[in-house]
Amino acid sequence: MNNYYDATIIPNNLLSLKGDEFYKFIKQLSGEMPCEILKIQLIDSTEAFMNSDNLFDIFKYNSPEINCLRDKIYFRAENGDYILKSGITTNLSLLTNILNEKKKEQQNVNFNQQQEQIYSNIINNNPLLKSLFRWYEHNDTLKNNESTFLTAFIDCIVNNLNKSPNNYRYSKSVEQFALSLFILGGKMTYQFVRMNLSPALPSVQTLNKLISNSDLKINEAHFLFNKLHEYLNGIDVKYAFGSEDCTGVIRKINYDQQTNSFVGFATPLVNGIPVSKYYQTNSFDQLESWFSSSDKSSLLNIHMIQPLPSSNNSTVPSAFLLSGYGVVNTYTSMDILRRWLFIFDNCLQKNIRIIGFSTDGDAKYLRAMRLANHGLTRSDLNPKDRQNFNSCVKIVTDDILSILVASADTYGTFIYLHLLKKIISTYIEKTTKINDRLQSAWCIVFICRMWWTWIQHKQFTSTTASATTKRNSKAKFFITKTAYLSVELNAHNLLYIILLVKQKQLPKEALNVYLFNSQSCESMFRNARSLSGTYSTIINFTVADFLNRSQKISILNRIKCDNLCQQDDNEHLSFPIHHKHKRDNHLLSLQNLDDIDQLDVEKIISDAYNEALELAERLEISRSLQENDVFDFDSLNKYVFRQLSSSSKMFDYSTQIINDDDDDEFDLEEEEEEEEEGLEENDNNEAVNELNDDVIVDQEDENDSNMTTIKANFNGMKIFDEIEICR
Repeated sequence: MNNYYDATIIPNNLLSLKGDEFYKFIKQLSGEMPCEILKIQLIDSTEAFMNSDNLFDIFKYNSPEINCLRDKIYFRAENGDYILKSGITTNLSLLTNILNEKKKEQQNVNFNQQQEQIYSNIINNNPLLKSLFRWYEHNDTLKNNESTFLTAFIDCIVNNLNKSPNNYRYSKSVEQFALSLFILGGKMTYQFVRMNLSPALPSVQTLNKLISNSDLKINEAHFLFNKLHEYLNGIDVKYAFGSEDCTGVIRKINYDQQTNSFVGFATPLVNGIPVSKYYQTNSFDQLESWFSSSDKSSLLNIHMIQPLPSSNNSTVPSAFLLSGYGVVNTYTSMDILRRWLFIFDNCLQKNIRIIGFSTDGDAKYLRAMRLANHGLTRSDLNPKDRQNFNSCVKIVTDDILSILVASADTYGTFIYLHLLKKIISTYIEKTTKINDRLQSAWCIVFICRMWWTWIQHKQFTSTTASATTKRNSKAKFFITKTAYLSVELNAHNLLYIILLVKQKQLPKEALNVYLFNSQSCESMFRNARSLSGTYSTIINFTVADFLNRSQKISILNRIKCDNLCQQDDNEHLSFPIHHKHKRDNHLLSLQNLDDIDQLDVEKIISDAYNEALELAERLEISRSLQENDVFDFDSLNKYVFRQLSSSSKMFDYSTQIINDDDDDEFDLEEEEEEEEEGLEENDNNEAVNELNDDVIVDQEDENDSNMTTIKANFNGMKIFDEIEICR
């Protein structure tokens, strides 16, 4: 029942009213009659009223005062019965309800005051709680709350303190934090942190369960096109750039319990496409046959997909590991081309457009991302380190170039370093405008064409020398053919993409040229190697090790991507950013691409040729080219085209299986000293690796393996009673 009354007439000290103040309040609230009923019974306080059982029992008795009051509040029926007026009952019920509500309110106030006093005493007696209380109070006053996850983390610890370890519960953000710490720091680091903060983090067994239950497990030679489609849809990207690379691995065979297959043999290729789960058998004879006849993988080949961010993305998305498998160095360039077509077609079926592929400087990839280095000081030039990009940046500064350009004796070196600077500006720097990229790319091409053509017409040896001697003597005066072909391919690819964008066949974000490289593959190899344990001395991995580690890396990348896309989430995690990316972590501004429709491609290429002429004017090159009638634009380009076409051994047999060894394509020289040294080192250590198969395991492997082995007469194999997942 709802009670309606004027709340303004209710005094704050209602429960303590006595005497005239009490009667005055009763009269004001209920009227004269209820007040007289209380007066005649000497109920003169709130406390007395609330302790009274029945106010109308007094009217059972007869007296002049009672009879007089009875006649006022009762109706007398003809049969002599008395009927109480309803207004009297209503007013007294209202008064009772008001007093009860006031009493409850007062009790709540008293209880809260007592609790506040208790909490205040606890806080004052515990400095930690006192500091925590001040932190929460300060944190609430901040407009941009940067400690959102810390709040959730503290709440998780506090909530679990009163529970048994079996009932600990963790939010999604805490689980993501724990997984990230476990992957980045390793098992030893994670266990150390958890032992000292046990309610804060889940156990290692829980993390292993989360990892094994994730859908990011990568099986050897399996292409994750569906997962790639989900990833690109999640970040709203439809265009991407592919890359492929390989690295040396430990030659070792592992058994994958989940796929019931052996990992570590060289994956067979059918038309260039690796066959997944090829090495599955229940026969020891078959397994022995594989050990005796099949090669162990000496290389790990992976495919990465780099999404091209749209205008809606504020950062560059992480690259996606599409596939990985063990190989040996016997596949051909046609195998590579067929793989790229396979990836392109399958991505196109998922509405993903792959606009190009990148590789490193391997001979089968035309070793396309490497330049021969040249330096001015010993500290900046190490012949064994041909990919020291920091030294390249240092030796092409304006100060050094200004010194070289002033002297005729060093002008050739100036041209070379100037080309190197243009390459960095064209293909690596993010803020270069698209017209500058195109002009610089083709200026490099024209200078290299002039340089190479001059060498072809220059006599460096006697006329009686053999053709091989003449060719070798000329080769040392030019950059490697791999580097030159890279210059040509990259410039043509850039021009092709620009034309497609102008024709509206590709979006403007396809011009983010600095993403077109195979560094995502190198980054994946580097990250996988960094996941070895703190006390582990093994820096390399087997094929199976990489597949297991890549699952953790994929989980970490997903967590980073989710938190990057959910900046408004109150519990998002923050990840450290390398100092190189902190100062330049923005995307290429699409405003620089707004004039792409008005870009005069022919004029830019003509300007690039004129720029190349100006640079070569002080050299002997110009006079020699003029004397041989290959100096003007058309004659120079036609000459280079004829020479390259005549020396090319590549033909389009894309529908046939051919034995194509492209190491001699354009007389490419083998310049893979580092890789050969690494392979030789692997060969020298292979015997040691096989003798120590039981110890080539990450010392921080989450699954402790206690296996009983029985030696049998199987050369190169060991027989186990049980096979655990880690094997």
